[in-house]
Amino acid sequence: MAITKAEGSQLSAETTKSVLELLIVIVQLSASLAIQAASDEQLQSLLPLLDAAKNSASLEELIEHTFELYHETAYISGNALLPLLFSSFKDLLYKFWECFAAMYDTDYLLRSDEVFVKCLLARDSEKIDYCINAVTKDSLKQLQSQTVR
Repeated sequence: MAITKAEGSQLSAETTKSVLELLIVIVQLSASLAIQAASDEQLQSLLPLLDAAKNSASLEELIEHTFELYHETAYISGNALLPLLFSSFKDLLYKFWECFAAMYDTDYLLRSDEVFVKCLLARDSEKIDYCINAVTKDSLKQLQSQTVR
């Protein structure tokens, strides 16, 4: 069984699970390194990206700004490869976030972005790891329940 986007294209359950697992690793590493290495100004630079996400007129814009937010976090982490990893999976991440929004709603994706930035600004590694894991585990549960149907 596949998770279906609103437009009808699909990601298989296996692919979605793989994307989630990859996101956990990349996002947690990016966040952890950014909390340790980024200046306050660099972390503050994420706020306009979050504001752009909040003001998105469409799902496509929200996904673009969500990608920019996580990509910038990878960039300010100081690890040269993390932004490249995000960029190399851009199309797959866009498709995943479309499926994610279809499973939940766009507000849930936006709230996830807001909590992510709030934790980064507070340099709260423990809470950000918890939030990343909670969102992805919940997504995996949703995926499994769809697969069982």
